[in-house]
Formats: sequence, C-alpha cells, structure tokens
Amino acid sequence: MGFIVTGSITESGGQNRAVDSFYVRIENYVIHKTTGDLFANTAHYISKDSSSAHPVYKEDFVGMDASGMLSNQFTHNDTVYNFSYPHEFHLTESVQITETSYSSSFEDQSVEYIDFDDDGNEITATRIEAIETIHTSSEEVTKSRIDINVITGSAYQYAYKVVKDKYKDIFGASNINDEI
Repeated sequence: MGFIVTGSITESGGQNRAVDSFYVRIENYVIHKTTGDLFANTAHYISKDSSSAHPVYKEDFVGMDASGMLSNQFTHNDTVYNFSYPHEFHLTESVQITETSYSSSFEDQSVEYIDFDDDGNEITATRIEAIETIHTSSEEVTKSRIDINVITGSAYQYAYKVVKDKYKDIFGASNINDEI
C-alpha cells in the first residue's frame, strides 16, 4: 500500500537521480504510547514495481535488488528535504488545565521571646527573624494530553493518512495518488 507522488525531485547524497514522479511506501511505524507519538519511516522508489523487489525470505535480504530505491533526501522546488528519519506525528489533544504554582518570600520581623538576665530573672527580649510567607497562584495553561484514541480503526490506515497529508503539503493534493 503506497502512493504515487507526481512532482520532480532530485536525490541528494546518492546517485543524484532526477525523477518526475515516485512511489512512497511506509516501511514501518511505531506508536510510542508513553510520549503519545506515531513515528513512520517511508521509502521512495522509482515505481511501485521496484518497491516489490524485497525478498520473500529474511535470509535473502542482503541480495535484494535495491536499484529502484530512491534516497529519502531530495530537493523539490529548491527546497531540500531529509526524510531519512521517521516522520513524527503527535497523538494528542489540546486541553486547558488549571495549574497551581507556589512561591515563598521572607520578611524580617521583630519577634519577642523570653530570656533570662545574668541574675536569672525572666525578661522579655526581641530579635529579628526572617518569617516565610507562602504564596499560591493559579493560571490556565494549554497542555497536550496524550490520547492514543485519536487513532480510530486501523493504526496502519491512520499512519498512511497522516504521512500522505505530509506529502500533500509539499507537492499539492492533486499530485498524490493512491497506488494500492
């Protein structure tokens, strides 16, 4: 399952081939539940047929024909893109919460205390002490609540949609076509 991108690119850092269209496929994806992120790695191929050159058996991976694979680093319309790293999508929703913050301040104050003079008589004396005052305040803040349930249905279909949307932002929606 992948899509064809119609738009000229030039590879970077490899063979520097120029193509007018290419096939994109998600090679793997990971849902990181703790951070609420979806990571998806894509691969670019000259055509859908060249993407199917992967071996049937894991042991045969070393000998596969990767000549149809394009670099994930490319230039399009004078902008350089590096999709060698996973695309990251947040599985979160914005929520308003009230956060309470605490602070303290110190103020020197005169404090009376009972003491004894040299003859043992009780006397009232004063001393300066730093008295702590605790201050609280609250404010409304926007936070990103992790919500894995933004994925409804198949996780793969969700990943496919958000990856496809990212390519639409670069190449335009009319230049992205499913090639299942």
